[in-house]
Amino acid sequence: MIRRLIILLLIVGCGTEPEDCNGVEGGTAGLDSCAVCVGGTTNLTACVQDCDDVWGGTAVLDDCDICDGIDGYVAGSCYDCMDTPNGDAVEDDCGVCNGIDGYVAGTCYDCADTPNGDAVEDDCGVCDSDPSNDNTSSTGTCDCEGTPNGSVVEDCAGVCEGSAVEDCAGICGGDAVLSGCDDACNSTAVDDECGVCSGDNSSCLCGGLTEVELWGEWYDIETTTSLYIFDQGLTGSIPPEIGCLTNLTFIRLNYNQLGCYEYYFSGEPGDPWGDSCIIHCDETDECNGEIPPEIGNLTNLTELHLGTNQFLTGEIPEEIGNLTNLTHLRLDGNQLDGEIPPEIGNLTHLTTLYFFGNQL
Repeated sequence: MIRRLIILLLIVGCGTEPEDCNGVEGGTAGLDSCAVCVGGTTNLTACVQDCDDVWGGTAVLDDCDICDGIDGYVAGSCYDCMDTPNGDAVEDDCGVCNGIDGYVAGTCYDCADTPNGDAVEDDCGVCDSDPSNDNTSSTGTCDCEGTPNGSVVEDCAGVCEGSAVEDCAGICGGDAVLSGCDDACNSTAVDDECGVCSGDNSSCLCGGLTEVELWGEWYDIETTTSLYIFDQGLTGSIPPEIGCLTNLTFIRLNYNQLGCYEYYFSGEPGDPWGDSCIIHCDETDECNGEIPPEIGNLTNLTELHLGTNQFLTGEIPEEIGNLTNLTHLRLDGNQLDGEIPPEIGNLTHLTTLYFFGNQL
């Protein structure tokens, strides 16, 4: 019995084949990775992985080679402003894509360098967006009439092509003028007798002279080289004109009565036998007992003798230090006072120097 059953099974088994997934006996269809029956008589092909590694998925690479299945990705975001995938064209500040043929970047800037701005240069070369001041004198190189590069100007009162001017005192429309010998504003200065503006006539002591008068005698400036008036009763001031005799090398005026004084008689007026003496008096415009500073002009002097005149007063003038050729200087026996000027130290050739009998 058992043998019959085995034989029967063998007979039955040999007559059929197993069905595939599509129900075809002995068919070749099978399930793919997506659990879909493919192949055989299905006319279907097996599914594949998409760019996101999903079997049978729909994600694909876009033109930018990016899988659009990535979370948050916007397809086509790699396009530049020229719609070129992964291109490098960009919009400039003017909102223009610089990939356009012939485009020059930044050409939308106005004269104030503002992208797409509306500022323009007026005829006077001024850049702004305010048309109310175009071609006016307050901007650019326009003159006061608004003429580009014109030459019309405002006067000091702000009037275009006006005639008002500042005077020398800086007053617009004023009447102050340059005047006087110093050509100063509203000056009243005049030349003195020596031709010196605002001078005191002191600078022309010798100007234009060829000779000078000293104690009633005339001396030629050019030829006088010595002045020898020793013990001759000279009185009064030493005239400043002595400084004009610039060729002098020798002066001897000692043992006179130079200076300021008056006679006093103890007897009756007219009495020839009355006792008399000389009394020093105050200096006046007519009498000056000082050694004149003009003595310093005589730079050729080698000897200067003014001793024993009794009434020479005041300080030794510092100008005496100009007489650097002096070898002999005698000022003794007078009434000189004050400090000995340090300029005496300039007289390095001195061999004789007398100051005694004074109040130095």
